[in-house]
Amino acid sequence: MRGGGSGRDRSPGGSARRQGRPLAVRVAAALAAALAGGIALAACSSGTVAQWVGSSGLAANDGQLVIDIGQLETGIRLHELLPVRTACEAFSADAATADGQLPTPDHPLTDQLDSAYQDFYRAGVACYAAHSFTDSHFARFRDELAAGQRQLAAAERLVGRLTGNPKAGAPSPLGASG
Repeated sequence: MRGGGSGRDRSPGGSARRQGRPLAVRVAAALAAALAGGIALAACSSGTVAQWVGSSGLAANDGQLVIDIGQLETGIRLHELLPVRTACEAFSADAATADGQLPTPDHPLTDQLDSAYQDFYRAGVACYAAHSFTDSHFARFRDELAAGQRQLAAAERLVGRLTGNPKAGAPSPLGASG
């Protein structure tokens, strides 16, 4: 382009004149290319999510979180704070381990799983900080745990849609009460 690449054509008299049609064509072409690229990326992402699920340890990591939640619920049911706090420390560590397996090939799935794991991590930290079952930290633990369970369930549904296999998602810790 003339005029330093500004999208304007400088005439000899110094006046600027817009290049209307070529600019509109360029914008339309750029939008079409972006849309086509997004569709191609979505197709690529869908094809690689199943492979990522198989190799990432998603099921094992989320399975460990399910076990942790079961241990937490048992300790809560038995009203034993020390074992609950110990389990909460492990729960935080396991949530951090699961989060370390991200990103996935699909950005929305990465966001969903990251939200779940961060909620679980914060739940474990709040639980560990609780000095009683009536402590405000313990109430925060329950809220964060419930939020993480909702996020993980949504991530599992997304994995199922992306892979075409509704059972491809990791086991959900939905048995825990929120």
